[in-house]
Amino acid sequence: PQPQPQPQLQPQQGNAEDDDGCDSEGTWTGAENDSEAVWEWQVMLQGTYIPYESMAVQQALEAAYNRGDAMAAVTVRGNVYEVMLQGQQLVQRQQSNRLRTRQVRRVAKQPNSREEEALEQCPPPTALPPAA
Repeated sequence: PQPQPQPQLQPQQGNAEDDDGCDSEGTWTGAENDSEAVWEWQVMLQGTYIPYESMAVQQALEAAYNRGDAMAAVTVRGNVYEVMLQGQQLVQRQQSNRLRTRQVRRVAKQPNSREEEALEQCPPPTALPPAA
């Protein structure tokens, strides 16, 4: 006997700039369950953690973290920083002046109001029948 194919979730549609969390048919396209959190990297500025502004920096840090890298080099506002991704205290250090350091953290991203609206308006993911 052949194994039965598993049902597939509907693929995400739309683009990132105009994505309300639902596809064109009103189906929720976000995380399949709560364990699929979206992570955000933040840096301490004037006593408050704020997210790195650039999506490219966010993606580079997350990719390096997921690979298990101890450090990632990123450019923020024209300065190159080495971000320590492992250890007791995560920090960024300016490459041209290694005395300039700031605390860094990785946190589960809170949905913005648009994402919260999508969660309320969209049904949970639906399974498609197995492909023939």
